[in-house]
Amino acid sequence: MAAPSIHRPFVGSSKPPIGVRVLNPEVPAPVSAILLQEAGGATVADALRPGVQGVMMGAAWTGSPGGGGIRTAAGQYAVFNQVPNTYSFAGDQTVVVRVYWDGSGAGTSRRIVTRSGGLAGYAEWLLCLNSSNRWEWSVTDTSLNARRASSGDAVGAGWHVLVGRIRVNGGLDLFVDGLRSSGDVWAGTRKTDGSRLYLGRFDDTYSEPFSGVIECVMLWDQALGDGMILSLCSEPYRVFWGPRRRGRSGPIVAYGTSLIGIMPTVAAEGSRISAYGDECQSSGGSS
Repeated sequence: MAAPSIHRPFVGSSKPPIGVRVLNPEVPAPVSAILLQEAGGATVADALRPGVQGVMMGAAWTGSPGGGGIRTAAGQYAVFNQVPNTYSFAGDQTVVVRVYWDGSGAGTSRRIVTRSGGLAGYAEWLLCLNSSNRWEWSVTDTSLNARRASSGDAVGAGWHVLVGRIRVNGGLDLFVDGLRSSGDVWAGTRKTDGSRLYLGRFDDTYSEPFSGVIECVMLWDQALGDGMILSLCSEPYRVFWGPRRRGRSGPIVAYGTSLIGIMPTVAAEGSRISAYGDECQSSGGSS
């Protein structure tokens, strides 16, 4: 089994990571794009022990509209545990996750992505599915300690784009498939573990396994505007492999319908556009 390519982090949002291209000019580059695809990279899948840096636990590779993802398994710990302090920026933040829920499972905190700060003044947050089958966005910071659940009916099985936004001076927002939640807000839960990022189940004390597919996680060190978030949720965004400068390959994160128009330009840069690129071009609207 090929090793996955997962992570291209960088600090600061003035320019995208090498090889990451944002095609919607309205949206700034993410500070990190975690692309869960079974190609390249050095992360190990299906390790035997939990909580190991750079290791995926209890996960199987699977296809997805964006080119691939990981399907989590019941009874396992963290799917992915990133190096400490990689995400140690403070202040306003936005996290975007594309997931598939299969409609099964139970628990009060079926975690999809968790950022545990462990540093004073740094926001700790999590996106999960709660006991009422509603998405939940929980944030703990020096100036903010709250959770917000998705409003309306319980979540249905299928693909969803979740966006959690922190405004340090203005609270927190949860968007589900482009709609801002007006659900209840209540006290958050503190988690500390040295500014790590976890995908999937955190541990057997604080979380239960999420039953579904995690395809892509993107992080911004700023609070994206409502229009930008709507664009990310309502238009197709896809991940594919293409050429970088000087002949090096790398991930390209594409947002919005402008993907179709720019594909010929990208293809003209080289001949290494993979099947992911073809799949992206032929994919339909948002799920």
